[in-house]
Amino acid sequence: MIFIPFIIFFALLFGYFFYKHYSQKLARNLALKKLSEKKPAWKEFLRDETKLFSRLSQQEQERLLDSILIFYSEKKWSTELSENECLKTSYYACLPIFKRKTNYYPNIKEINSMWSFQEWLSQNEKQFEIDFGKMALKELRGNFSYYSELFFESPNKLQTDHPAVYDKLLKFYQVEV
Repeated sequence: MIFIPFIIFFALLFGYFFYKHYSQKLARNLALKKLSEKKPAWKEFLRDETKLFSRLSQQEQERLLDSILIFYSEKKWSTELSENECLKTSYYACLPIFKRKTNYYPNIKEINSMWSFQEWLSQNEKQFEIDFGKMALKELRGNFSYYSELFFESPNKLQTDHPAVYDKLLKFYQVEV
C-alpha cells in the first residue's frame, strides 16, 4: 500500500518524458511534411547562393535540407526578414550541426536579424569544449570560429596549414568538405 504513490509518481514521470520526446519528434515530422513542397526551390536557392551546398553529396544535401526545414519551423522569425534571408540564416545555423544529434540551438527562440555564418559557428564553441576538452579549445587560441569557418570554406588550406586542427574539426562536425 505504501508503494502505490511511488509507483504512480514514477509512472507519471516516465509518461512525461515519453510524451516530451515523442511530441517533439512528431512535431518535427509534421514540419517536414508541411514544408516539403518548399524543398526543391530551397535546394536550388542554396545551390546558387552558397559554395558548400553543391559540394555535399546528394544524401548530405537532403539531410541538411531536413535540418533547415526543422530549424526554420521551430524558430520565430522577424517579419522584417525575407524568406531568402530566413533560409540563408537557417543554412548557416544548420550546416555546423546537421550531422550531430541536436536540439537546434534551444536557447535561441526568436531570430530578429540575419546572423552571419561565423556567429552561428561561435554558438558551437561550448559543445566543442565539452566534446574535446578545454585543452583542445585552448590550442585554437580563441579562434574557434575562424578555424571553423576555414574548415567549411577552405578545407584544403586548413588541412595543409593546421592538420591537427582540421582533424579535430572533422571529428566534431562530421562533414567531409
